[in-house]
Amino acid sequence: MVKRYKKVKQETKIREIKPVKEKGKEAEVVVAEEPLRGPGGGKKKVNKGSSKPVSRALDPKSAEKQKLTFVERIMTTLHLGSFMSLLAITSIAYRQLPEQIPIRFNRLGEVIGYGGHGRIWLLCVVGAICYLALMTISYAPQVLRYPCPVTKKTAPYLFHYGRLFSNYLGIVIQAQFITINYYMWQVGVGNLEKSNQMLTNFYLILIVIGLSIYYFSSRKIKKKLENGEL
Repeated sequence: MVKRYKKVKQETKIREIKPVKEKGKEAEVVVAEEPLRGPGGGKKKVNKGSSKPVSRALDPKSAEKQKLTFVERIMTTLHLGSFMSLLAITSIAYRQLPEQIPIRFNRLGEVIGYGGHGRIWLLCVVGAICYLALMTISYAPQVLRYPCPVTKKTAPYLFHYGRLFSNYLGIVIQAQFITINYYMWQVGVGNLEKSNQMLTNFYLILIVIGLSIYYFSSRKIKKKLENGEL
């Protein structure tokens, strides 16, 4: 259940400040506002839920103003290239496939299920959805949740890591889809007897490594912020 917090405005009272009168000058009365005191003598606290800062509170346009670095452009190009490679290899395989192709493999890579040859396009549809989603995050990294407060000082670094991670994740996912379709193609036409399921575990390891680098890089920025290095 999502908790909803009601915004509470801080109540204030008017207080007059009378400075010391100087010779030849009239003392001006300065009006200032200060928070009212609570029953215990302390200041009345505003609801914490309404004032808690979040990453998306930063101006979204600040991410668009940042120019992509050379590495970010390379990762973006590789991400697009991997998706186009998936479409290319699937279109080539589709012309050579028989009516029935292997669509399921066990842990040893042996075929345990067959289906129509049109099923090979299913991963292309899923790949297109993943590509659009991750590219949207790449161009709007402020939507991600970071283990470090997003401020004007930390935003350039955190958004940089967010762009790299989203493109890296997309490349690994598309490479995995390419591998699966490749084995469906080769086993379907009889060039191979079974698939290599070890590659699936290899791609999962790559995703975990990328996630770990992204997390610890963001934590490093947090430590620099706490130590006053930013």
